[in-house]
Amino acid sequence: MEPDEENWGREIAVLETAEEALQIAAQELGADPGRWVNQGIVCDEYRDFRIARKAQSPTQP
Repeated sequence: MEPDEENWGREIAVLETAEEALQIAAQELGADPGRWVNQGIVCDEYRDFRIARKAQSPTQP
């Protein structure tokens, strides 16, 4: 979602557990549980993205 979209930063819920947050994400936002990954995997993918981006355009930070 891009920052200029209508729902950017909209608070959906304040919950006690991660399990509740995941359930709300699926119900209210249409998040696909089949695509969820743990933080470590996200970090690795983001690192790979940054490396690829830098290789394509050396002037990018």
